[in-house]
Amino acid sequence: MRKRISIILVAAFLMVGFSGCGSKKSGGGGGGGGSLLTKSSEQTEDWESVSGKSSVIKGLGEEPATEEPKTEERFPDRPDVETGNGTPMTLGEGDVAPNFKVGLVNGGTFRMSDYDDKVVLLNFWATWCSPCVREMPAFERLKADGIEGLEILCINCREDKFTVESFIESEGYTFNIGYDQYGRVESYYPASGIPYTLVVDHGVIAKTYVGAADADTQYEEYKSAIEACLK
Repeated sequence: MRKRISIILVAAFLMVGFSGCGSKKSGGGGGGGGSLLTKSSEQTEDWESVSGKSSVIKGLGEEPATEEPKTEERFPDRPDVETGNGTPMTLGEGDVAPNFKVGLVNGGTFRMSDYDDKVVLLNFWATWCSPCVREMPAFERLKADGIEGLEILCINCREDKFTVESFIESEGYTFNIGYDQYGRVESYYPASGIPYTLVVDHGVIAKTYVGAADADTQYEEYKSAIEACLK
């Protein structure tokens, strides 16, 4: 009878010793308590556990990938048209570009913070503004250049959609054109006049221009500023 009890106790001990969730390999030394962070000394691979996500097996010695901080974390006090946060009185080089979202002539939308990993050439214009219209071929040339890491957006100031769409259709421009019919975005990007153009480098204003010469001159000016940001 004692011998039989001893055998039962040994069997129970062995069953407990090999249960658990912490081991990658079957029968790999056991783990306790169900923690995915547990690792035995015999394992040859590291484990990475992220709250709310499945565990990912990493090769031995590999450093975990470092994620870029979110826009909210990089620019916690960023002015934002959508939330009405922090309307700036002026904007200059080194300032964070206010966030906004606009509808586009092509039917999509453009949110400024979605392009904080790129250089954005941001322009404010109107069809009645002769210098604005005169420089616009420069934006089409820059788009045709296919510069990697560049986005172009020209926001129309306070004109109705029919006027904007008719002008773009007649000129055949293919770069992004945004609507700001009620001047909401314009109020966050104040300037003494238009055209008003900014080169935004990864969310931060690198260069500003008020006024414009001919398209060839502006093309060279903008391209030089863009390339300086992309170096």
